[in-house]
Amino acid sequence: MRRTITAVLTLALLAGAAVGGVLAYRAYESAPPVVRWVDPPKAIGRKAQLKLQVEDPGSGVAKVTVVIEQTTPAAISKTVLDETAVAGPDGKPPRTYEKIVEFDPRELSIRDGAAKLTVTTSDHSRRNGGQGNTATQPLDIEVRLRPPMVELLSEQHNIEFGGSMMVTYRVGASAVEDGVRVGDRHFPGYPSPADTGVRICLFALSFREPDNVIPVVYARDEIGNEQAVSFNYKIMPRTYPDVPIALKPEWIAAIRDRFALPPSLDDVAAFLDVNSKLRVENHETLAKVLETTEPQALWSGAFGRMNGKPVSRFAETRHYSWQGKEIDQQVHLGVDIAALMNFPVPSSGAGVVIHASDLGIYGNCVVIDHGMGLSTLYGHLSSMAVAEGDKVAQHQVIGHTGMTGLAFGDHLHFGMYVHGIAVDPKDWWDPLFIQKRIEPKLATWRSGGANVAAQSAAAAISSAPDATASGAAEPRATAPKTAKAKSGGGKHGKRGR
Repeated sequence: MRRTITAVLTLALLAGAAVGGVLAYRAYESAPPVVRWVDPPKAIGRKAQLKLQVEDPGSGVAKVTVVIEQTTPAAISKTVLDETAVAGPDGKPPRTYEKIVEFDPRELSIRDGAAKLTVTTSDHSRRNGGQGNTATQPLDIEVRLRPPMVELLSEQHNIEFGGSMMVTYRVGASAVEDGVRVGDRHFPGYPSPADTGVRICLFALSFREPDNVIPVVYARDEIGNEQAVSFNYKIMPRTYPDVPIALKPEWIAAIRDRFALPPSLDDVAAFLDVNSKLRVENHETLAKVLETTEPQALWSGAFGRMNGKPVSRFAETRHYSWQGKEIDQQVHLGVDIAALMNFPVPSSGAGVVIHASDLGIYGNCVVIDHGMGLSTLYGHLSSMAVAEGDKVAQHQVIGHTGMTGLAFGDHLHFGMYVHGIAVDPKDWWDPLFIQKRIEPKLATWRSGGANVAAQSAAAAISSAPDATASGAAEPRATAPKTAKAKSGGGKHGKRGR
């Protein structure tokens, strides 16, 4: 009996010693944390963002510090992160620590040039007098704080809500993205064939744009430094009509038949299924179609308009009622033109067909890309004479009018889009608009800005004082002047519905 008790006690002591040894080993483990920068950039800009990862499978991560140092033009050392790792839900120190280290070098008096980021981290080991195991990881990195240069070349930019305009400008060599930003929308710039630093951007103001919107030209480099420049513009007032439409029973019957709706839907539900739900789906499809565009203007001069009578206007708000009660509202994103039945539909301008098939509410629909984000849409066609990928000339017949889709009379639905934003086509039908507001900017772009320099030099010469008989020297041509942006130079007109 005594032998049995002794054996049990011995085993218990050995087990306790083993457990104590394991705990002591973990408490005094000697493996330092493993530190790494995840896909570090070659350079950082005004908005530095670097992903840091620390792993310590032994005792867990305790503390992480990141310091940035620069030796020229003056020695400087600044802490950008000093953080204690937070325990997990189980109360244990984290074995893995991840952090996006964010800072603005300018706020730390860091300048352009070489710099070094150093991570110092410790774990929860009781070694080193309870300070734990430590590890450091340096990272040599370049600091670039200067954004790309932006220089405006065009001067006048008059535009309406629901309208479009072009701007020409020059960007510095470090720019990897540029264009015009209107609110949260970005319209891309296209490089000139004569000078890739000269860009042109076709942009639009949606008819839904807030009154206080401020368009800016911007350029961004590969590390996120951005230059944004306001330019001279005037937003003209614009009014859009409200149109009541009382639905007829025969229209609802036609909708049920054309769109194969289930009989279980009542009249209101059947109409809303197409006019509202299907409309959203069709516009999502159209948005993807309109992403396809050529980087140069495929059109020339004013756009053509099919002969016929306009029967609806751009951006009119339609109020649909059934049995005296309003059941839906939708905005008409185009103009409707009625002529004879099955009337030939010409291409409004030269371009490439990017869609030629059924598109729900638009029925048989052709979409043509005219380059630089400018596209036209032709809906409700009875027949189509082109296919996707076809090149078309201006005035070429692409189909015939009809009443396919959500239409109850033979007509053409004509839409115009700038990078997916519906715009009023009336400007593009106007030869004066093209001559005064579009062609001069295209000429600047095609010449790589040479025509602007020549015009500026000529203006400088003509404005200089004449040489006199007293022997005054012949006036010399001054350096070309380029139009500069004026902050807050834009003007807004009032608009209503």
